[in-house]
Amino acid sequence: MVEGQTMAEFIESGEFIDAVIEAMVVLNSHLTSSQLTERITMNPKDPTQIMHVIFSELGIKALPEFFGHLKISGNLKLSHNALTSLPESMGSMQVGGNLALENNALTSLPESMGSMKVDGDLNLNNNALTSLPESMGSMKVGGDLDLQDNALTSLPESMGSMKVGGGLYLNYNALTSLPESMGSMKVGGNLDLSGNDFPDPKPTKADFPNVERTVYTS
Repeated sequence: MVEGQTMAEFIESGEFIDAVIEAMVVLNSHLTSSQLTERITMNPKDPTQIMHVIFSELGIKALPEFFGHLKISGNLKLSHNALTSLPESMGSMQVGGNLALENNALTSLPESMGSMKVDGDLNLNNNALTSLPESMGSMKVGGDLDLQDNALTSLPESMGSMKVGGGLYLNYNALTSLPESMGSMKVGGNLDLSGNDFPDPKPTKADFPNVERTVYTS
């Protein structure tokens, strides 16, 4: 960041992207700047605008704290890495396409996640999440929210305020009950609750009047 430049101006500049790459290499010493740079697609009409970032299958163990300040008009893929946590700044992230975080080793999500904006799918499946932050109820996901194949034992009461444009996949976790508020949750696609440990009587479509399509429980 040059003298006199505000943080907002720095984030909008090409120098910010270079700083993110440099910090990624410091935190993940097996990577090189060229490896990361070649996986970033910039807008040819605006060299400061990021279109896609494909950082999947790189063995990434950590992200720099300011990583979440990236604004990506297309897809961000961080799947099939070794991430165990995400920086708090992820709440500032804006992704115009899909955000892929599946097949990592995430055990928790930052409280700021509720402020994140994802216009496409948010994939968090095949991690090791045991709970979700209360802020999740404020999150708006334009496509699917995939949380299947984690280790969730409970869901926050705020889930009732969540708006998911596509399907919500909570199948194959360790849930035994659901917060009462989920009856108010708006889901544009299917709600999949199968592969959990709900006692009889199991939840039915009647319990979720704002789910547009099918509710699966077994």
